[in-house]
Amino acid sequence: EVGEVAASLDAIVRANREVATAARALAIGDPGAVITARSAADETSHALRDALAAIAAVTAAVRELAAAAAEGELTHRADASAAQGAFHELLTTMNAMLDALARPTEATARVLGAVAAHDLTARVSDRYPGAHGRTHAALHTALDQMSAAIGDARTLAFRVQRATADITRGADAVADGAVAQARGREALMRALDAIAAAAVVASDAAARTRDTARPICWH
Repeated sequence: EVGEVAASLDAIVRANREVATAARALAIGDPGAVITARSAADETSHALRDALAAIAAVTAAVRELAAAAAEGELTHRADASAAQGAFHELLTTMNAMLDALARPTEATARVLGAVAAHDLTARVSDRYPGAHGRTHAALHTALDQMSAAIGDARTLAFRVQRATADITRGADAVADGAVAQARGREALMRALDAIAAAAVVASDAAARTRDTARPICWH
């Protein structure tokens, strides 16, 4: 009987040590401790195993969320339905945090998609606090400046086009004037040639007249 009692006490001590080891592991966030239940009635061991399993499940869910976020996948969410109490609240809070990150990020992506499609009027309609709000304000300022620069470029292009048309008209007028001037010079030269020819004819006629008018000498 004494031996049986001693063996029972040893089993109780070992079990208590396992429980203490598991409790210390829980205290430092390590859900890997192993607990062996002494029987179906060992509620303490069963409860600790359930606690370790719950912590392991929550840890795995958080790791999945972090891995997805690191890959830029902000739509992944943890399944909080299987968790209870504080664990359920933790996973629900993590999901809500990702929602708060994803919404302004998606809004920014929609605006940039519109800009890629040559629409500079798109803006983030909702208002977000903190860093998201500052990012959207900077984005809107950049789009405003781009729109203004494009407007200035269009105005300058219109002015250049109008000046080019004026220069072209001026050049055409100068060319027309030069053609008219050349034609005038040609007409003047023809008139001078005609006058010179007439002068020659008149000179010849005068000479003949003089010859005809000379007195006849009779011998």
